[in-house]
Amino acid sequence: MKKFILKAAQLGIASAPAFCISNNEILESAAPFDREIELGLLNHAYEGLKLQLVAAAKNADLSTRPLIEAEIMLLEDSLFIGSALKMIREKGISASRAISEVGASLSQNFLNNSSEYMKARADDVRGLADDILQLLRGEKRDELKRPSIIVARELSPTYFSCLERALIKGMVTEKGSAISHLAILAGNYGIPYIYGCEEALSEIKSGDCLIIDGENLIINPDSQMLEKVTLQANQFLDSSKAKLHLTKEYPVKIYANCASLSDIEEARAQNADGIGLFRTEFLFLEDGDAPSEEKQFEIYREAAKIMGEKELCIRTMDIGSDKTPKWMDIPHEKNPALGCRGIRFSLENLQLFKNQLRAILRAASFGNVKLLLPMIASTWEIEKTREILRNCEEELVAEGTLFKVPDLGIMIETPAAVMMAPELAASADFFSIGTNDLTQYTLAIDREGEGLDKYYDPSHEAIFRMIRLVCQAAKNQGIPVTVCGELAGISTEAERLINIGVDALSVATAKLHLLK
Repeated sequence: MKKFILKAAQLGIASAPAFCISNNEILESAAPFDREIELGLLNHAYEGLKLQLVAAAKNADLSTRPLIEAEIMLLEDSLFIGSALKMIREKGISASRAISEVGASLSQNFLNNSSEYMKARADDVRGLADDILQLLRGEKRDELKRPSIIVARELSPTYFSCLERALIKGMVTEKGSAISHLAILAGNYGIPYIYGCEEALSEIKSGDCLIIDGENLIINPDSQMLEKVTLQANQFLDSSKAKLHLTKEYPVKIYANCASLSDIEEARAQNADGIGLFRTEFLFLEDGDAPSEEKQFEIYREAAKIMGEKELCIRTMDIGSDKTPKWMDIPHEKNPALGCRGIRFSLENLQLFKNQLRAILRAASFGNVKLLLPMIASTWEIEKTREILRNCEEELVAEGTLFKVPDLGIMIETPAAVMMAPELAASADFFSIGTNDLTQYTLAIDREGEGLDKYYDPSHEAIFRMIRLVCQAAKNQGIPVTVCGELAGISTEAERLINIGVDALSVATAKLHLLK
C-alpha cells in the first residue's frame, strides 16, 4: 500500500480499479521514409480523428459540445496538419514524427503567446497530436468497460467526453489545474479529480486498486482500509441520489446551473428550488447557423414547463472569449476575455439579441421566468436593453402574440460592476454574482492559465469584500442576490456567503445534495 498527497481539483471519495491511459512517445529513427505513403497515412489519420470528434460533438451535452467543436477547429487549422504534411514532403520523415514535432512546436508557440487564452490552447494541441499518433499506430481509444478511476499524464475534455461517463468514478492526472475546463466538467458530473501526481503515476498499473479520498491517493490499500473507504464512497454516492427537501424556515434558496433541458430535468428531480442560471450560448454554438427565434422559444418554453412555478433564470447569450460561433466571422482579439463578449456582443448584434429577447418574452408566459444579462458594467447597458425589450413588446402586441415581461437581472462579474452596485441595483430587479469571472478579473489571473493554481483563490478576501459590497447595495434597494460561480459550490464557504447576505446559491446539479 502506498499513499500520496496530491492537489484536489474536485473533492470527493472514490474506490475503483485504475484505468491507465498511455501517452504516445516517438522512438523511431529519423531515417528517410516513403513520402507518399506517409502523406497518405497522415491524411487517413486526420480524417479518422475528425470523424471521431464530429461524432463526439453530436452526442455530447450542451456544456461539453463547444469544447469539442473548438478542438475540431484547431484540428482543421492549416498550421497543424498543413505544417505536418509540409514537413513530410520536405524532410522525408514519418507521419508520426512529423505530427509529434509539429504538435510540440505549435504547443510551445501557444505557451509563448502573450494572450492567456492562447496559452491555454497548448494542452489542446498536445492532445490532438497524441490522438493522431494513436490512429497512426492503428490503436483504438482504450474502451472503458467497468467502473474505474482514470489515470493519465493529461486528459483533454474531448477524451473525457468519449468515455462512458457513468463508469468514471474518479480521475488522477499528472498535469492539471483546479480551474481547467476538465475540472469544471468533473465538478458538473460529481467526479472526484486530483492531479499533480508525477511520482505516483509511475507506481500505478491498470487494474491496481485505487482510493481517492479528498487530496489523498492510495494505491493497493489493505482490506481494512478498502472496506472503510468503499463504505464512505457508497454513502457519498447514496447522498448524491437522495431527494432532499428544504424546510420552509430555511432562508437561502438552492438553485441549479444548467445548460440543457436534460440538466433542468435532473435539477427538478433533485428538488432544486429553481434554475439560477440557464446558459443559452450553447444554442448559438451547436449548429451551422444562428438558432431561430422559434427554436429558442420552444426550448425556453419547455424549460419553463419543466420547472412549473419554480424560478427559471435565463441568461442571454454570453458569447465571446472562448465561446465563438462557427457561423460568424468574428475578428481575432488579442485578449478575448477583455473583448466583445457578453452584453457587449449582444448590443453589437442587435438582430440576434432581439430574436432571443422575443423568444424569452414569449416563453415567460409558460412559467416563472426571469431574464439575466451577462457582463454588465454600466447602467446604460441595462437602459439600452430595456429599450430593446420595449421594442420587442410593441412588436409582439402588434402581432397578437402571447408574452410576459420577466424581471430583469444582471450578472456582477467585474470590479466595475461591484463599484457601481448602488446605481446598478436601482436599475435592475436582481443581482447574480458570477464569482468565476469576478475572481479572474479582480486577481488579474486567467483561470485557465497553467501553473497559476496557487495564485487563483476563489476564497480570496478581496472577493468576499466585493460580495459584501454588492449585497449591501442590493439590500438598500430591496432586490435579491444569488451567487452562481464555483464559489457557491464550496460547502465550506456557503455559511460565509449566507452570513454576508446572499439570498440564494446556484450550483451544478451534481453538487445540489452536498450544498443542501
